[in-house]
Amino acid sequence: MENRKALTAAQIRYLLTMKQLDGDGNGVRGAKVAAVLGFTSPSVHTMLNTFREMNLIRKDAYGVAYFTENGRDVVARYSRYYQAAFGLLSAHFPPDEHLRTAVYALLAELPEASLAQFCPGSPRPAGLHSPPQSPGGDPSHRPPNDEQKGNGL
Repeated sequence: MENRKALTAAQIRYLLTMKQLDGDGNGVRGAKVAAVLGFTSPSVHTMLNTFREMNLIRKDAYGVAYFTENGRDVVARYSRYYQAAFGLLSAHFPPDEHLRTAVYALLAELPEASLAQFCPGSPRPAGLHSPPQSPGGDPSHRPPNDEQKGNGL
């Protein structure tokens, strides 16, 4: 199994913001990320270096950050997870900055295998597998038999 480092809530927020800013695939400058998130340029520079070490981005000679293939895969998955969780929770809570922050925290806390199960149809990242199912499916989702109903038959 692949040794995958979990993303923090802050890293997820940065990555999804970078994806939004890089809509055309021409890369994104750290100063733009800083302006949108309201962070300092040195803070963004540090995070971009972390992403480079994680093989999520590469930077050109001008400091423009581009997603690597791995980075595009990760950000696409987390974008789907975010949309699914935000969509579900915004039906019950005001869709404001508090909810966005809570969704980033939720995504950071749950194992990615659980997030992938929450978003059926999302491709599973390499190394993540569904739990084995018994031939009859998950026993917790089967209707009770007569003995379990208390009929004693």
